[in-house]
Amino acid sequence: MPTGVVDLPLKCAREWDVDGLGHAYWEAGCPAGDAREEYYRKRAACYRLVVDALQTFNQQYQAVIHGPDRIIADELRVLTETAYGLALSSTDDAFHAFLYDSMIASGQKDDLVQVRFLCRYNNRGVRADLFVQLNSPFIEGYLSRTPITLERAELLHLLYVRLRQYLRAAETCAALAESQDFEQSLERRTQLFTFAVNYAKSHPSSELGRHEAAVEFLSDLEEKLEVAQVQVEVYHELYSRLSSGSFTDRQALERLNRTLLNISEVCFLL
Repeated sequence: MPTGVVDLPLKCAREWDVDGLGHAYWEAGCPAGDAREEYYRKRAACYRLVVDALQTFNQQYQAVIHGPDRIIADELRVLTETAYGLALSSTDDAFHAFLYDSMIASGQKDDLVQVRFLCRYNNRGVRADLFVQLNSPFIEGYLSRTPITLERAELLHLLYVRLRQYLRAAETCAALAESQDFEQSLERRTQLFTFAVNYAKSHPSSELGRHEAAVEFLSDLEEKLEVAQVQVEVYHELYSRLSSGSFTDRQALERLNRTLLNISEVCFLL
């Protein structure tokens, strides 16, 4: 049964878009008013059938996992594992993106960066895992796909940590801390720099063959973190006198919390 509900819709998605126009539309970022959209819609309808089936299998398993009938529970566990295994073995990157979007929308975003997911406990407190290995080569591409979102960027750095690629995790956190594409508080940006420094210190000296560059990168991160920490102190100082502060103080607070400044700019605001 899992083979039919997973493989058949994915086969239809390919055959209904035999020229790859729908896939090209997705690859281009789904531009508005594009004539290829109708082909992608056909693909997406097939993808939805697969995702709905996976969710149904999982729900059925969760409904019996606490029950007394271990035979049924084990059968449904194997059924769900098999279905997810078939889905994750697909080479259709557009499908993987659709699946991962659905996982995030259903509150399973942390599962994208776990070695195994759908871990639950039965009524005796014993792990009843679904051994679905999420080692898909499509995850990194999905999380780094443009236009990047804040949620996917944060998941990307967690993925690198899970893979023990600490230098890439540090680079991702540093880029996110400095990004002006997302609204982030000063506290959050400082936290991201702290993560970046810790990750950069954790990476093996041989990783990516970039030892000298990594040392220079770490020094740069530490300097930026120190400036960010000073900026936090200045922010709290100005905030403490906000009740009697001037309009200029309020503007300074907004600027301090909105973006990272260099040390000269920070000191000028005191």
